[in-house]
Amino acid sequence: MGTFASHAVQESGSVTKVLGPSMGGEDFYYYLLHIPGAFVFVWSNSPYALHHPKFNLEEDAMLPAAE
Repeated sequence: MGTFASHAVQESGSVTKVLGPSMGGEDFYYYLLHIPGAFVFVWSNSPYALHHPKFNLEEDAMLPAAE
């Protein structure tokens, strides 16, 4: 995660964890060719992976992540 994004997350009182390379968000790269940004994952307390049918979104995490 870029320094700017990491700093913004930490200022909000949340924590960051740098992950290794991922194919997630590969289309997002094309946006970054035109404007600065960062692709981030927002933690969810679901025991299932994102595309699993039983995935349960941690809705309380969405607003702080957006802010």
